[in-house]
Amino acid sequence: MAKPYLKRGTWYVRVKDVLGWRSIAVPEARTKAEANRHAADLAMRLRRQRDGLEPLPGDRSLTLGKLLEWWLENYSARMPSHRRTEGRYRAHFRGSELARLPLAALTSGRIEVFLQSKADALSCASLNHLRGFIRTAFNAGRRAGLCSGPNPAADVRKRKVAKRKPAFLEAREVAPVLARIAARWRPLFATAIYTGLRKGELLGLRKKDVDLQRRLLTVGRSYARNTTKGGHEDAIPVARELVPYLEQAMRTSPSGLLFARADGSMWSEHAPLGEKLRSAMGRAGFVECYRHVCRRCKAGRKPDCEERHPDDALRRCKACNMKLMACPVPRRLRFHDLRHHADVLIMPILSPRIAAGAETTQPPRAGEVGIIR
Repeated sequence: MAKPYLKRGTWYVRVKDVLGWRSIAVPEARTKAEANRHAADLAMRLRRQRDGLEPLPGDRSLTLGKLLEWWLENYSARMPSHRRTEGRYRAHFRGSELARLPLAALTSGRIEVFLQSKADALSCASLNHLRGFIRTAFNAGRRAGLCSGPNPAADVRKRKVAKRKPAFLEAREVAPVLARIAARWRPLFATAIYTGLRKGELLGLRKKDVDLQRRLLTVGRSYARNTTKGGHEDAIPVARELVPYLEQAMRTSPSGLLFARADGSMWSEHAPLGEKLRSAMGRAGFVECYRHVCRRCKAGRKPDCEERHPDDALRRCKACNMKLMACPVPRRLRFHDLRHHADVLIMPILSPRIAAGAETTQPPRAGEVGIIR
């Protein structure tokens, strides 16, 4: 803080705010001592504003809802997850009491009450997403000068999400499942199984990304975006088993995309790949159980028209003696879970090395496994 100075009968003090050094008039000061006291008070208040301990002077009518909409338009719109984030805003924030609160009245307690009111309908992971939405938008607004002070969402307790057991295809299940997937989809599923790529990375692959001579797959896109989720480009070794599937995809694709629609365009993120995977598992017999349904009783809306058994043996309805229709109930496996299959491919190679006491820090050779990331 510089010493105050007198100019044309008015005392001025030179202080530093969030924009830098500037001179501020203090007309209420009559003497240099009074100007010094005003300068010390002003410097302390501006320092607390720079440190985020006090709000900056600005639009106090800015509500949380307006801040979230601003962040969606200026930041989220460029992100791959924008559609999901915008859906969360419409479903949970738009029109809510929390969204109508001015930022000056937003506290960690109000956010906690809001999240707890949705605890019965949402999972812990979903509640963490809502908390993260507020936290990220507030941080962006603070960097842009729209708000200041401590982030109220930072003090809200993050819910603990239970880790579920990883699901994956076992090695013995790969061939039967691929055999029961439609021919046009088979190269896509084989590539997912043997490389562990994400859905967007698979659908964004182009023919020029495939080098069968060197058996390398270049991954640098996700859907139509010129970057992956991790923001970097990878070179994935191609397993021997995958080569014929890639050759088929390059031969049959009607455009520059490796896995394209019939008209050559790109599949969207809503492509029902998970449903096709579970249907193929059901036809292959990799199921949790079988639903034995009486169509006659079901059409008449009678109770107890369904039974569950571990096999699809012929059974009859206990009420009307009609043959029951056996419907497979596939294991709960998402398309994204195919990424875990890389562990299944690697372990048979690593296990003999571990048993022999070999050095396991070296990755397996590209020809031995389907993926090294």
